[in-house]
Amino acid sequence: MDRESPDLTTYTASVTPLPADLPALPDAPLVGAFDWLTPPSHELDWAVAGPPGSPTFDVRSVDRLEALAAAQDVSLPGPFVTFLRSERRHWVRSWTGCWLELPTRLVKLPGTNLPVVRFLNDQQGVVFWYLVISPDGDDRGVVVSEDLLDADEPSAEAEPAPIYLCGSSFEAFMLRYWLENEILFRTEADEPLSDLQQEYAERWRPHR
Repeated sequence: MDRESPDLTTYTASVTPLPADLPALPDAPLVGAFDWLTPPSHELDWAVAGPPGSPTFDVRSVDRLEALAAAQDVSLPGPFVTFLRSERRHWVRSWTGCWLELPTRLVKLPGTNLPVVRFLNDQQGVVFWYLVISPDGDDRGVVVSEDLLDADEPSAEAEPAPIYLCGSSFEAFMLRYWLENEILFRTEADEPLSDLQQEYAERWRPHR
């Protein structure tokens, strides 16, 4: 399902599509409820929404983002808001210390009129993930770039960094992100994988 990209290349040549050899996601219901994300059996370190691995996510920032979007006649996708307001945001952890944060301004995907919302930062401030949306609230996928697109000041770099499509929707991106990070954490801790994680791990084997 994740390979069924929204084809942002129809809007701009600046976005590189998903790799053709990326393993398909397991058959999980991507209906905006995040039901595939099950409660952890213990408190998680390195969750994307809180310490010790990352700053504590301020849920009030969702209210501020909704107000900011409304002022620009932009609707935020329901599943995106649902996840950010849900306790499930504490059930996703990052092997590399990435953390949730919302922007204080909305910008457009370069070369398009599509708003992008930064929601995930690399621990070192090297990579940033953005949800691409249409003005009426349609989820157009998740892209990643080394550029902070919503920076207050333009980048001093001569050339903009590449932008890569890394999920056909916010939920599809989060599913893959959760699977890959959980497999790393559980393998390191010698903990068993869930059925969904095991299925995804098996799909990786032919690509190794």
